[in-house]
Amino acid sequence: MGTVRLFVHGDYRKVGLGQLMIKEIADIAFKLELEKLIAEVPDVNISAINAFTKAGFYRAATIPNLVKDRENRPLDVVVMIKDIRPARDETYEYDF
Repeated sequence: MGTVRLFVHGDYRKVGLGQLMIKEIADIAFKLELEKLIAEVPDVNISAINAFTKAGFYRAATIPNLVKDRENRPLDVVVMIKDIRPARDETYEYDF
């Protein structure tokens, strides 16, 4: 399992850079044989939620009041998950 943290500078938003980075991260996760990626996004960041959704992440949970904004107001966090590989099945033999 891997955790995704992503920031796109304001000068480079709305040109597909975030989408490109998310795709590249998912490709690297696949090569590393990770099963899932997790992203935690403040619920007010609609553009990030949309970018992760477009990249195949789904909303798994919303955690109320998990973080605070710069004005010290509580914000909910959306937990988003992308399945990269199927979970290992114990009916198969593994060498580890």
